[in-house]
Amino acid sequence: MITDLFRTWDNLRYLIAQAYTFSMTGYANFQVDACGSDGAMDEELCARWMQVGSMMPMYRAYHNRTYNVGDKAFESERFEWWNFQSDIYKNSIKSTIHFRMSYTRHIYNLLYLAQQYQYPIITPHFFTDSTDPKAFEAPEHTFMLGREIKVSPVLKAGVAEGAK
Repeated sequence: MITDLFRTWDNLRYLIAQAYTFSMTGYANFQVDACGSDGAMDEELCARWMQVGSMMPMYRAYHNRTYNVGDKAFESERFEWWNFQSDIYKNSIKSTIHFRMSYTRHIYNLLYLAQQYQYPIITPHFFTDSTDPKAFEAPEHTFMLGREIKVSPVLKAGVAEGAK
């Protein structure tokens, strides 16, 4: 389970590296807490986190009620995307959920392959296409879901589309 991450753009990028680790060490059926668990809510970050999470084996909307920084406890903002101020991000998350549902059968098939044959379902793009020089520059910017689906998420604020 990839959980209890502060809501930062850096942690969104780290989530992908953690997914590689789980997948390639035989823990294919892991879960991602979409939008992070701790800290202030950023609607754009949450929408992007949901998009990344939708291409993972399992993901859920979750938050911790409190979190600690050093010896101080803080109240975490709730994650309820349907209460977001921005219709852009509400609609983005709704579309992401529908998009995820269209790939559920593919993800289940990948989980079967992982269970039967230790097939890693999430891998860096350079595992599939080592001839692409961009694949080695920033491996967290593009990953593969199985061998068929290339995922290039947006990992920075204010950017319209992911890596090419």
